[in-house]
Amino acid sequence: MMKALAASALLGALLLPLPGMAAGTAQTTIATSGQATVSAPPDIAVISFSIASHASTAEQATSASNTVYARFNTGMHAIGIAAADIKTTAYNLNHVPPPPPCPQIEALPRTTPPNAEFVQSYPQCVRDPQTWGYFVNRSVSLTVHNLELVGKAIDAAVAAGVNNVDGVEYGISNTKSFFLRALAQAIVSARAEGDVMAQAAGLHIVRVQSINSSNPVPLRTISPMMARAVGVFAAPTQISPPSSLDVTAYVSVVYLAQP
Repeated sequence: MMKALAASALLGALLLPLPGMAAGTAQTTIATSGQATVSAPPDIAVISFSIASHASTAEQATSASNTVYARFNTGMHAIGIAAADIKTTAYNLNHVPPPPPCPQIEALPRTTPPNAEFVQSYPQCVRDPQTWGYFVNRSVSLTVHNLELVGKAIDAAVAAGVNNVDGVEYGISNTKSFFLRALAQAIVSARAEGDVMAQAAGLHIVRVQSINSSNPVPLRTISPMMARAVGVFAAPTQISPPSSLDVTAYVSVVYLAQP
């Protein structure tokens, strides 16, 4: 008897109308999603470079790296790049000890007749001094606000002695304003989808139960290019930025609907 009463009470609670709704009014939730994209031309570029040096001592390796980096800074300033837009993003010094010397191999005694051909071969022993010593690797990030300077910046870096152009990324500096526009359009799209679903079911939307954006505000929209080794670019370097970049917003909305 007690179990039956408890079950009856639970069923009665589940059938109660939601707060704010008239008693006896049926209510349905409709879940929708919206997506919208706003395009804008890029107005900023970030170029990544790497400087590698090698020497038999740590002092020589770091000195060589510092010399190239100083020439790099001078070249960037000469074309109008501000010091604040030049940043070292990584720096490391590694030591690779030399391998042991090649073993001394004694000639084997001749076991064939004196007039027979005899060739004695040994495994080749190679000791390349470029594979040991001190190695300095420096990664540099360059922010370019005038896109016409991207090619000139690469040429200046190559002339300064950088080893690699690791990539060029184009972006939109003020992404938030474009994201908010896309977000508003995504919400409108979600509502249009919800209205269609409600009308097809003989309902109409009365209010929003929940709404959220599934992606954060992007700081910068990037269009990466392939990394290039120095020597691939033939000065003057010509690089064309993308005509536009996309800023996309996604939303999910749950509506309350009734007949």
